[in-house]
Amino acid sequence: LYTLDDRHKPIDQLCIYEEKSEDHAIDFGKSYMDYYITSRWEITLMKYYRSMDDEKPILEQTRAYIIDKDGKFEEQIIEL
Repeated sequence: LYTLDDRHKPIDQLCIYEEKSEDHAIDFGKSYMDYYITSRWEITLMKYYRSMDDEKPILEQTRAYIIDKDGKFEEQIIEL
């Protein structure tokens, strides 16, 4: 995901999807990232791990970002 200036030049970038094979201590599986973007440009990234032996993914990490007034992605604290 990119933010652009008035001349369509990149200001900042944020990787919102990634998938890779992982070898955990007790099994093998894939980790992948999913995302949500709200109409207020709030971006939430969720990293999951899915074992090859299990159909249900495990949420490992969640991060939230906003776009600041300069067009840069700024990480936000997620309150649980």
